[in-house]
Amino acid sequence: MNRSAATLVADAVASFRGHGWQVQVAGDAAEARDRLLAVVGSQARVAVRECPAWREIDAQPHLAAGGRLVRCGPGIDAPSRADLLAVDVGVTGATALVVETATALIGADDAYAQLVSNLPFSHVVLAHTHAIVPTLGEGLGLVRYFAQGVLGRPVPRYVGAVSGASRTGDIEMVIVE
Repeated sequence: MNRSAATLVADAVASFRGHGWQVQVAGDAAEARDRLLAVVGSQARVAVRECPAWREIDAQPHLAAGGRLVRCGPGIDAPSRADLLAVDVGVTGATALVVETATALIGADDAYAQLVSNLPFSHVVLAHTHAIVPTLGEGLGLVRYFAQGVLGRPVPRYVGAVSGASRTGDIEMVIVE
């Protein structure tokens, strides 16, 4: 099935919202940065797993002021455990956004993407529209393509699948609404 980009984005928004995600769609990098800064708030400490979408929206100078930013990723000095545990919000880039399952797939060659998406209470996923795919199979294909083209290996060392807020009460015995 061949869908237009606009239809695929609309389907993704509906699917992710239907699975409890809060979704923001921005028209350009500046709008994406402004929306991210509004979601994060003015006081939160933020851990970021560097990714192309993060670099494109150029939010780093805004969050680095006041020491609110913990950066992670290749070529960056490893943050301390205390710094990672003290963050309020984690920001990662998605390698693929899967419409059928409302899942963000995050491929990386280091464990920081997993830490940044799992340690903080809140997690923000950044993605380009070209990362939206209809099926899980296509999403895994995009992860493999990323690994081969960017990482130089058949598959990434780490692949995370984030499927939205907990609906089972297994996290701190609280059901997220």
